[in-house]
Amino acid sequence: MEISRDIDAPVAALLSQDERVRDVAADELGDIIEHHRGRTSLQLQSVIDALGAALEIESSQLVVESMLNAISKAKYHGLPLQLPLAIVRRKLRSCEGTAIEHAKYILEGA
Repeated sequence: MEISRDIDAPVAALLSQDERVRDVAADELGDIIEHHRGRTSLQLQSVIDALGAALEIESSQLVVESMLNAISKAKYHGLPLQLPLAIVRRKLRSCEGTAIEHAKYILEGA
């Protein structure tokens, strides 16, 4: 099912073997969340779901930080989306640097 071409491409790129491609994809998805006006709840939830699924298996700290940053934008903007709290909680154990800050922000009050 195609959600939106500008969403589908970065979601697919989250599965790239290239860390840089995954990092850019997470940033692009974060931009989509940040500039959410004109997006449906289904589109935005699909972005969060894709980020959560990819976060669960991501090993690169650079990409983890970008994914958590993207997810944190949904919370910052108060979007009524189901955030992957359990995944973020599990990933927090292995986070480093700024990723820790993003994860704690996402989990704050949860």
